[in-house]
Amino acid sequence: MKLSPPQIALSLVFGFFLTLLGAFWAIQVVRTPPPGDVVDPMRLNLSEFRDLGLHQQADGTYLLRVVAKQWVYDIGQPRDTPARIQIPTGSTLHIVATSMDVVHTLQLPGYPQQTAIPGRISRNIYQFSTPGNFITVCSEYCGPKHHEMTIIIEVTATP
Repeated sequence: MKLSPPQIALSLVFGFFLTLLGAFWAIQVVRTPPPGDVVDPMRLNLSEFRDLGLHQQADGTYLLRVVAKQWVYDIGQPRDTPARIQIPTGSTLHIVATSMDVVHTLQLPGYPQQTAIPGRISRNIYQFSTPGNFITVCSEYCGPKHHEMTIIIEVTATP
């Protein structure tokens, strides 16, 4: 069976279309973040961020849910009080964070930065082997009260 020139042209166009479709699909699969790492910043009350603050887990570790917003780290405390948590020495702290408005960065001296981006969920694990006060600051300029964004992590000596 011999193909006519219009059939050959149609086959080439169709093949090209299928190749583009396959490439587009492959790029989307690779680039699309897993469902657990995204959140609608306008509906945080319908996500895991409806329960902000520090929670001790069954395995003895601690989980801190944080929503960064201009110009406060919201951990479920009144806005006019400093964000402060207390954990015992030797604790492992999992910080799960997102942002409601702009990019913020939680910077705890001696640890990697944790970036809070609107619509994304970031997770970091911190280990505290010595007692003391550790102050997390926002290291991504977010406006005039940027310097006031802190979380004080008070690590207490275990009895």
